[in-house]
Order: sequence, then C-alpha cells, then structure tokens
Amino acid sequence: PKVLYDISLIIMVLRALGQIGFGLILILDYHRGVVLLLLRNNFVTVFINLGSRLLYSFAAASYFPNSANSVHLLSMIFHIINMVFLDCLKVTHMLRFNREGFENLYGPGALASKITNFSAVLILMFECARHFAIIKYVDSSLTNEFEVSSGDFRLTNVAIMNVSFTTSMLLSARVGV
Repeated sequence: PKVLYDISLIIMVLRALGQIGFGLILILDYHRGVVLLLLRNNFVTVFINLGSRLLYSFAAASYFPNSANSVHLLSMIFHIINMVFLDCLKVTHMLRFNREGFENLYGPGALASKITNFSAVLILMFECARHFAIIKYVDSSLTNEFEVSSGDFRLTNVAIMNVSFTTSMLLSARVGV
C-alpha cells in the first residue's frame, strides 16, 4: 500500500539524516595529523575510494532522481568517509582515554569493535540490496537513463553506476572490515 511506502521513505530519510549528523560529529573528532598522514601515504587509495563513491552517487542520483535516494546517497558518502578515516578517530580516542578505556572500546574482544564491524557489514549488504533493487526493480518511468557517445565509445549512467559501485563496495569492504 501507498501508506507503507511513504512510511518506509520517511524512515529511510530520517535514518540517513541521523547518519549524516553522526558522521559530521565523528569528522569533527578526527586527529588532524593522522588525516594528513593518511592522505600523504595513501592518497591513491583514499582518492579512488572516495572518488568512486562520489561518481556512483552522482550517477545514481541522475538515474533515479528521488529526494529520499539523494539523501541516502549523501549519507553513504559520510559513511565511506568515516570508514576510510576510522584510524583518525582511533588515534583521538587513544590520546583521550586511558589504556583500559581504549581497549574496552577498540580492543579485539571489545563489544564496540564487534558492533562496528557488524554494522559496517550490515550497511554494505543493505547498500548492495538497494543498488540492485534500483537497477532491476524501479519502474522505468521514474528513472532517467542517459548516454554519452563519441564514435564507437558509448557510456550510460547505468554503466557508470555499476562500475563505480563495484569499485566503491570492494574498497569499502577492504577498508571497513
């Protein structure tokens, strides 16, 4: 029914806005020296990871221009940023907490560490399901497929979505888990 669809969109948008707010709070807590170190030593990996996510977000927003979809794509950009720069947050917490507090938060058997890994896997699984649902099951009257061609070269926003999504998810899974 239409009511359930509207409720699910409201829940999706509220979750995405909460994730954006939480992501911004975490970004403000990053250790700046570690951010610069990561950017200096792993610039290509960071650039490809964040760049592929941005490319996917633009292509997906152009393919399915729905406000709930756009908010979700923005929240996933913040999620990927926080996965890539998680070490910056760990260094801040290492300097802020005593050894026991830090081990309780990030140690190998710590509940927070397990929850972080589980939620990262869960978010990536839901993101894969959302991507394939939009590609396969969204009504074609709601989508905008466009193509850029030059001679024998032909590229559609769906092809850009698939390639950049695969790259982003593989790198996110490697970084986050």
